[in-house]
Amino acid sequence: MVAWAAHDCEMHFCDFTAEGVASKSKPSSKRVIIQNPVLCGLFVSENTYVGCGYDNAPLLFKRQGDGSWKMTGSLDAGYGRQRASNINKDAFGGRSVFFEGAQIEEGVASVNQDTLHQNYINDCQAYVRSPDGNVQVITTSDPNGNINYWDVSAHL
Repeated sequence: MVAWAAHDCEMHFCDFTAEGVASKSKPSSKRVIIQNPVLCGLFVSENTYVGCGYDNAPLLFKRQGDGSWKMTGSLDAGYGRQRASNINKDAFGGRSVFFEGAQIEEGVASVNQDTLHQNYINDCQAYVRSPDGNVQVITTSDPNGNINYWDVSAHL
């Protein structure tokens, strides 16, 4: 199995078999559309892939019974939730400190996800493997220097 990510928010999964290689037939590729590009990832088992990138959270992809692939969620419980903003209309005590005369509309706020990584994930590595070769724990890191550990054993 080979997986690759395209910069147009697509994940591709392609299964190469010995019979297909011997017959020189073109392998079929399964495509999954995602929200943001994936930069790195790894197979944690034959049927489970973890992809990381601009979603700021490790995304879980699983092979379905019919051979297709589907994004089933994230390892980060905060994925998809908004973090409460510290910046709002009255952030500077009602004064326009930097933008004299500029008006901020009601409800305008900085929106961040409630994920452990607050920046894109630039690396994802296997940290603990079981005797059968499946990955049990992975690590992810971001440009801010944050490293997180994720137990993936329940998602195999």
